[in-house]
Amino acid sequence: MKKIILVLLLCSFVSAPAFAQNEVTPEKKALIKEMLEVTGAKHLATAIAGHVSKMVVESSKKNQPNLDPKVLATVNEEVLAVFKEEIDKDSFNELLYPIYAKHFTVQEMKEINAFYSSPTGKKTVRTIPQVTQESMTVAQAWAKGLSPKIQERVKARLDKAAKK
Repeated sequence: MKKIILVLLLCSFVSAPAFAQNEVTPEKKALIKEMLEVTGAKHLATAIAGHVSKMVVESSKKNQPNLDPKVLATVNEEVLAVFKEEIDKDSFNELLYPIYAKHFTVQEMKEINAFYSSPTGKKTVRTIPQVTQESMTVAQAWAKGLSPKIQERVKARLDKAAKK
């Protein structure tokens, strides 16, 4: 019995620092919330809501092609309404607080917030979606251009393996 207690105590001391590092203190939570606000995380959640709503409506159409358009409109409205309610209640942010707390210190959060509150940070928030979209278009074309080289190398290796 004493060994079990000793092991449990040892485990609690060893794991305590790990829990403490990921603790979301009120100060850290406030800083993370500020960062989520200045970076427009609410817009991301709203965009996710629109995407989910579209997927639900498309899935409903596919599974029940004869659904009344009024039913599909109702589904769309309710999906968006539930997301909006949850976003307004901060439930999405509550899921994000521990993640950011795990990866950033209080000082880092202060620095991040200072950046995103600056003119350059605000411009970054405004332009990143467009930059990301343009980058993805370029990346797709680039990857497509690599396709012949990849095919050639795979064929060469498979041919070499077949000769062994």
